[in-house]
Amino acid sequence: MYDAVLERSVAHLYLVMELVHGTPLTSFISPDEPLPFSWVASVVVRSTRC
Repeated sequence: MYDAVLERSVAHLYLVMELVHGTPLTSFISPDEPLPFSWVASVVVRSTRC
């Protein structure tokens, strides 16, 4: 669940998301290797669903 607010007086977009407990994304990210494109695309698609 999430909510977004555009504050026109300061021209900022605030995105508030529910905290979901689990494995942090930092455990999958290595500064030496990029993530596979298919994995990134899957995460992006899932994160945009309500």
